[in-house]
Amino acid sequence: MTIKQISKLVSLTLAVIIIGFVMAVSWSLNHLNQAFASVEFFGQQKDKIFTQVSQPILNYLLTGEATILGDVEQALNQIKTEVDRRANLSASLQVPFVALIDELQQNTMPELRGAGKLADPQALLINNEKQLSQHLQKLLSYVKEAQSASQSKKQLYLKLVGDSQAALINLARARQSFFTSRKQMSPDNINRPLQELITLTGELKNLPLLGVMKQTSSTDDMFSLDEKTVTRQSEDKAIEPISEIPSLLQHYSKDMEVALKVAQNKVTGQAKVNQQISNLQQRLLTLEAELTSDYLRYERLTFIIMGICLLLIVSAVLFCIFGGARILRRVSGLESIMSKIAHTQDLSLRAEALHNDEIGSMAHSFNSMVEQLHESSKLLKQKINDIQAMLQNMPQGLLSFDDQNKVKPEYSSYLEKILETDQIAGNCLIKLIFENSNLGSDAISQISAVSGACVGEDAMNFEFNQHLLVNQIEKEMPNGSKKALDLNWAPVVNEFDVVEQILLCLRDVTELRKLSAESAEQKRELEIIGEILAVNQEKFHQFITSTKDYKAEIESIIRDNPNGGLDAINAMFRNMHTIKGNARTFGLKNLTDLVHYTESVYAEMRQPNSTIAWDQTRLLDDLAKVRQLVDHYATTNEVSLGRKGPGRRGDVDRYLMVEHEKIQEAINLLEKISHANIHDLIEAKSVVQRTLRLLGTEPLDIVFASIVESMPALSQSLGKREPDVSINNGNLQLKIQSIGVIKDIFTHLFRNCVDHGLEMPADRLANGKPTQGRIDVAMEIEGDTLKISIKDDGCGLALNKIRQKALLNGLMQQNKSLSDEEVAALIFLPGFSTADNLTDISGRGVGMDAVMGFAGKEGGHVKINFLDNKEGSDYRAFETVVYFPAHYAVRIDEPLMAAA
Repeated sequence: MTIKQISKLVSLTLAVIIIGFVMAVSWSLNHLNQAFASVEFFGQQKDKIFTQVSQPILNYLLTGEATILGDVEQALNQIKTEVDRRANLSASLQVPFVALIDELQQNTMPELRGAGKLADPQALLINNEKQLSQHLQKLLSYVKEAQSASQSKKQLYLKLVGDSQAALINLARARQSFFTSRKQMSPDNINRPLQELITLTGELKNLPLLGVMKQTSSTDDMFSLDEKTVTRQSEDKAIEPISEIPSLLQHYSKDMEVALKVAQNKVTGQAKVNQQISNLQQRLLTLEAELTSDYLRYERLTFIIMGICLLLIVSAVLFCIFGGARILRRVSGLESIMSKIAHTQDLSLRAEALHNDEIGSMAHSFNSMVEQLHESSKLLKQKINDIQAMLQNMPQGLLSFDDQNKVKPEYSSYLEKILETDQIAGNCLIKLIFENSNLGSDAISQISAVSGACVGEDAMNFEFNQHLLVNQIEKEMPNGSKKALDLNWAPVVNEFDVVEQILLCLRDVTELRKLSAESAEQKRELEIIGEILAVNQEKFHQFITSTKDYKAEIESIIRDNPNGGLDAINAMFRNMHTIKGNARTFGLKNLTDLVHYTESVYAEMRQPNSTIAWDQTRLLDDLAKVRQLVDHYATTNEVSLGRKGPGRRGDVDRYLMVEHEKIQEAINLLEKISHANIHDLIEAKSVVQRTLRLLGTEPLDIVFASIVESMPALSQSLGKREPDVSINNGNLQLKIQSIGVIKDIFTHLFRNCVDHGLEMPADRLANGKPTQGRIDVAMEIEGDTLKISIKDDGCGLALNKIRQKALLNGLMQQNKSLSDEEVAALIFLPGFSTADNLTDISGRGVGMDAVMGFAGKEGGHVKINFLDNKEGSDYRAFETVVYFPAHYAVRIDEPLMAAA
C-alpha cells in the first residue's frame, strides 16, 4: 500500500470512531441536560419558596401585617402555575411539588391567619406608660410655676416625682425585656417595679398643694342687656395629675394580665407555624436529593460512553504510529543526508531513491536540487571573490556591524589606513570609531543605542532615528594627530522591509576641512576689512578708543570684586551693552555678535535665580576674547589699511578744525580794518574771537551723523520705516572732548525712540499718522547747564505697562499710588524694561540705566518731561532731556565782552 492509501484508511477509521463518539455523547448529554434542567428548575422554585414564602411568613409572625399573607398567597399560586406549565418536567418532581404547595395553602395559611390576628400585647401598656409620664411631667411644670411656695414643699414634689419617673423607667425596661426576650421570664419581673410605682403614687396624694390655680375665664354675655359677668370657680393644677395617676396604674395592672394571655397565645401559634415550615423545608431537601441522584446517574453514564470512545481513538492512533514507523525511518534517512550536506557543505552526497512512492519521489527531487545548488555555489564563489577585490581596492572605508555593534569581518582594506589600525573585525563599533573623538558621552550613548537597535527592525525605525547618527566627527589618532571624518550610514533592507545590517562608509576629509577653514578665515578677514572701510578714520578711531576704555573699566570691576555683586554686574552690563550698540551703529557685525554673547552672560547673571555664578577667571576669559577681536579690528585698520591714528580731524591736541568760510571771512575783515577806527577794531576782534572759539568744536548734527546713518538698518530690522530726524543745533557747537560720551548716551536714546516710541506703519495709519515717524533733537544752554532733548511722535511713554512691570518685579506695592513722574523714573532702574520679548536690540533693561550712568559720570543727569496734561493716562507724550555742564558747548554768535 502507498502512503496515500494508508492515510485514507486511517482517516476513514478515525471518522467512524469520531461520529460514533459524537452520537453517543450527544445522547448522554441530552439526558444529562434534562436532568440538570430539572435540578436547576427545582433550585429556582426552592429559592422562591424561601424568599417569597418562608421569609415573609417569619416576618408576618413578627409584625402581624395582614398584607404579607396576601403576597405569600400570590407567590404560592405563581409557583404552582410555573410547575404546571413546565412540559418537560418529570412526574417524579411535579406531583410531590404540587402536593407540597397545596398543603401550604390548605393547612399552613389558615394557621398563619389565626396567629396573626393576635394584637401586639405591649401596645396598651406602652400607651399607659406614656400617659403616666405626661402626668409626672405636669407635676414638674407645676413645681416650676409655684413661685410663692416654700422651698421645702417644692423639694417634696421634686423628690417624689423623680422617684416615680425612675420607677416608671424601670417598669418600661422590665416590660420590654419580658416581651422581647427569647428566654422564658417570670411575670414577677414586671410586678415588682409596678408595685414600687403604685407605692410612690400613693404618697403623691399626701403632698400639700402649692397654690398654683388654673386660670379662670370670664365671658361677656353679648346678648344680655345688663352687663353681668359669669365666673367659674378656680381649681389647683396639681389635683388633676394626682388623681389620674392611680387610676392609670389600675388600668396598667388589668392590661398587663391581658397582654400576658395574648403573648402566650401568640407563642403557641408561632410554634405551630414554625413546625409546619420546618416540615416543609425537610420535604424540599428530600426532593432535592432525589433529583440530584438522577443527575449523577446520567453523569456517570456520560463518562462511561466518553471513556469507551476515547479508548477506540487511542487504539486507532497507536495503529497509525506503528503503521507509520516504516515511513518515518525512510524520512529520517532523507533528513540525515540533508543534515550532512548542511554541516559539511559537501554537495556530492545524494539521497537513496529505491522506491516509487511519495518519499522516493521526494528523494529524486532533493537530488536534483543539490545538483542545482552545486552549480549555483560555483557562481556565488566567483561573485564573493569579485566583492573581496572591490573591498581591497576601493579608496574609502566601508564596514558593517551586527545588532551588538560588533564589526563584521568583511570590510574594505582602506579602512585600516583611515583608522591607522588593523584591529577592526570583531571590534566594538563605538570604541573603534568614536573613542577619542570630539563627541560627548551623551551623543556616543545615543549612537550606541540607535545603531544596534535598528538591526533586525523595520526600516521605518531607522528613518525615525537616523538624525541621532552623526555624519561628521573629529578623531584623535594613536600618533596624536587629528583627522576629520565624514560618516555615511546606509541600511541594507530585505524583501520584508527589515534592516538586516547597516553599512558605514568613512571618508578622511581632514585636508578638505583645512582648506575650507582657511577659506572661511579669509572670508571673515575680508568682511572685517569691509566693515572698517565703511567707517571713516576719525569715527573708527573714536570707537576703538571708547571701546577700550569701557573694556578696561569692565576688567577693573571684575578684578576689584572677587565676590561679584549686583551693582558690579549692572555696571559691566551697561558698558558691554554700549559697546554692542556702538558696534552695531558702525555696522561691525563680527564684533557685534561676539559682544552680544558676552552681554547675554551678564544678562543671565543679573537674574534673581541665575544659573551662572560669579567666576572671575571665566569672566576675564570672555572679556579677553572681546579684547582680542577689538585689537584685531584695530590692527587691521592700522596695519592692513594704513589708517593709523584718528586722522587730522581727530587729533585735537595737534589740529584745530574750523570751517574754511569762517577763516576766510575773518581774513577779509582784518585786511579791510582801519586801525584808526575803534569800532572796526572791536568788530574784527569779535569775529576773530568767535572763529577761534569754534576751534575744536562740531555741530550736533555732525556729531549724530553716524547714529542717523544707522537708523535705516535698525528700522528695517524692526519692520518700520526710516524715521525723519530733525536736529536743532540751537546756535551751539559741542566741544570735541565731550562728543564721545554724548554719542554713547544718544545712541541708546535714538534706538529707544525707534524701538519703543515709534509704532508699526499699520498702527500709525490706524491712528491717523503718516507711516514715517519723526524724531526731534534740540540743544540749548540755560544758565550754567547744557540741555539736549530728544522726542518722537510715537505713542508716548507706556505708563500703564511700566506700572504692571514694576508690580510684577516687586518694584512697587499693589495698593501704592505713584504719580506719573514717579512711574516714569522707574525706567532708569537697572534691568527694568517694558519689552515683551528679548531681542538683540531691546528687552534687557539696560538702555536708560546706561544713559543715567554715563550722564552721572560727567556731572550731568537725565529727566523725563511730559508734553501733555493727561495725568493718569496709559500713554503720555514726553521728551527725554539730558543735562551737562555748560562748558561742553560754545555759542556760535556769543557777543564780545568789552574790557572794563
